[in-house]
Order: sequence, then structure tokens, then C-alpha cells
Amino acid sequence: MRKVMIDGFVKPLVHGGIILLITFIIALSIGEIHSIGNITLKVAIILIILAIITSGTAVNGDRMRANFAYETRQDTYSRMRWSKNFLLMSIPSLVVWIIT
Repeated sequence: MRKVMIDGFVKPLVHGGIILLITFIIALSIGEIHSIGNITLKVAIILIILAIITSGTAVNGDRMRANFAYETRQDTYSRMRWSKNFLLMSIPSLVVWIIT
């Protein structure tokens, strides 16, 4: 059980680090290394928006009620897992933004 919980948090952070590395490579290749803070902030915002969309938080109350009424427990778990993963993937980009 503990290995599953660790993998559930470590893998999205590693994926976020890979996204950050790709962002650095792109910034270096186009010569915009001085604006890396703004680029990483935009990447983090995109990931947070994806987390909000996949969790269903951005819908009104009627749609959320309908989703919960017709959704299986597995669908809800999968949707929340994706949302958690997107939020965890945004952490490395937010840390770099705060540092720069």
C-alpha cells in the first residue's frame, strides 16, 4: 500500500520535471532564457487549468450534480486521479517560477 502511495506522488512530480526540462530546452533553443520565469509560470497555469477542467470544478452546480448522479465510482476516482496528477505536475514549474 505504501509503495502505491509513493508512486502516486512521485511519478507526476517526475513528469513535471520532464516538462520543465523540455521547457528549458525550448527556451534555450529560441534564445529566451531570460524569460524562463514567465514561461514556467505559463506552463504551470496550463497544468492547473487542466486539473480544474478534469476535476469538474469549473462547472455549475446542476452539471456537477448530474455528473455525480450518473457517474460510477471508478469514473470519479479516475477523474480525481488525473486532476491530482496535473496539480502535482505543476509543482516543479511553480518552484522554478518562485525561485526566478
